[in-house]
Amino acid sequence: MPLVLPCAPNTIRSRVESAFQEAGLQCEVEFEANSTDLLFSAVKARLGVTILPWAAAHVELEQHKLKLARIDHRLFTRELSLCWHDSAVQSNAVQKVKATIFELFDGFERQPGWADGR
Repeated sequence: MPLVLPCAPNTIRSRVESAFQEAGLQCEVEFEANSTDLLFSAVKARLGVTILPWAAAHVELEQHKLKLARIDHRLFTRELSLCWHDSAVQSNAVQKVKATIFELFDGFERQPGWADGR
């Protein structure tokens, strides 16, 4: 299956190449581009398949322009954390921003493509 990937250097590209190397396979990229629009155009033109985060492709997925297959591999997970200063006193504004972000991530948790919104 021909690969259509972001140009190097790119985190996703590096992870794909590492996964192939780990599996003892050669990673042969048929087409590369620096923009997701070009990658999607190449996929739609049936030049190959691409590997991108759900956040980059969710519009095309929701419009049924692309199909998604989940990759269950340790190199293709991302852990995000919300960090703040550990002070005893937080302003009302800080508390509201934190609450809004927590609500936003609770909403993401219910969407396909988001494994865990805690």
